[in-house]
Amino acid sequence: DFVISMMELYFTTGSRAKAFSKIVDIRTEDGRVEIWVKEKGKKKEYTWKKRVSRELYERVRRYLPLSERNINKLRMYLVRLYAKYYGIPFDMVKKIKQSTLMGVRMLVYKKNGGYVEKVIEVPSTKEVLEELKQLVGLERARKVYYAIRHPLHIWRHTFAIEMLEATGYNYEVVAVLGGWVKVNTLERVYGKLEYDKAYAIAFGEFKPKPFVFV
Repeated sequence: DFVISMMELYFTTGSRAKAFSKIVDIRTEDGRVEIWVKEKGKKKEYTWKKRVSRELYERVRRYLPLSERNINKLRMYLVRLYAKYYGIPFDMVKKIKQSTLMGVRMLVYKKNGGYVEKVIEVPSTKEVLEELKQLVGLERARKVYYAIRHPLHIWRHTFAIEMLEATGYNYEVVAVLGGWVKVNTLERVYGKLEYDKAYAIAFGEFKPKPFVFV
């Protein structure tokens, strides 16, 4: 119940991983609940309103505000869930988490009263993606890689993609609902509206996909 309820909360609000650890206020309005949270942006913290159904709030309220321990527990459960769903063995999960772009990592540790720096070899991103392609296919490889490394944040990306589709690619609406300070961030990450889709929206030929949690 903890995992499913929190997945739904993150997906339907498009929140960042630590959003529900800093709750400013909770208000009830017309059978719905508004959770006011603080989320860290690139330059400062911002306060955002996250509206959820009463039913969902009743399921998650005992976990709020989310402690660091529960956030880490949720990440761990989600990684296991993704790995099982995609049929990824534990050693592959470990490689994904350890991998870096260049295939090396700097270790800094204390020894004899001083700090020692040591460069160690780790799997490179390219190597891991090649292995993943063999396991889950070309189209899923990058998605699975990101999901294992960012098990909570991927729901924010999923929210953005699904909500853009549901609103007929209304970037301003999605930015407000998900908590993006600048609309062009959405355009930069998810791409600008293509001509064919713009034409379909303008002339009533576009059929938006309903935004639902499955």
